[in-house]
Amino acid sequence: MRWDAERICAVIAPFAAHTEWSDEPARINALWEARSVVGAAVGMLRPGSNRAYCGEDICVPVARIPETLRAIQDISARHRIPIATYGHIGGGGLHPGHLIDGRDPDEIQRVLRVADDIHHLALRMGGTTTGEHGVGAARAPYMAQEHGPALEVMRRLKRTLDPNDIMNPGVIFDALPLPFDLVVDGPVGEPTHATIDPG
Repeated sequence: MRWDAERICAVIAPFAAHTEWSDEPARINALWEARSVVGAAVGMLRPGSNRAYCGEDICVPVARIPETLRAIQDISARHRIPIATYGHIGGGGLHPGHLIDGRDPDEIQRVLRVADDIHHLALRMGGTTTGEHGVGAARAPYMAQEHGPALEVMRRLKRTLDPNDIMNPGVIFDALPLPFDLVVDGPVGEPTHATIDPG
């Protein structure tokens, strides 16, 4: 572990303001405490903003992290929504933090587009739309793209084990539509954008 940590620090040092690792229990606890408030700290980058928790839990192959980070910044610029990304780099887990004014209906609609683009980006990179926090309703519309024919196998298993649909009814397999007019079941990474319908 020490060799790995030291090597990682040496590799990223030219690109980072600061690197640190530890095998001392007290320092490990302090580092984990710092990590636990990163999400809240991201929200401070745009005073008065809210952190939008959508499109915030992707995972991509480690070799494609730099490309993915650049693409996330392109998405940010295109939709005019600030995004600060952090994550579990060693495993490819990324948490883009979208910062919006939650009182602005236009920003809410734009951040939904951001989330959609980021989900498609993860799939285009050969990754997953849900690296850590589960599928739930937010990522369910992307499961057909992500899993292809395997999704029907999962549906059949669910029906076999839960014929009365009492375990997580309406989640994953009966996905709600996205909150705007968008086709998501085309080729991976190639959504068909249409006019936003705020509903």
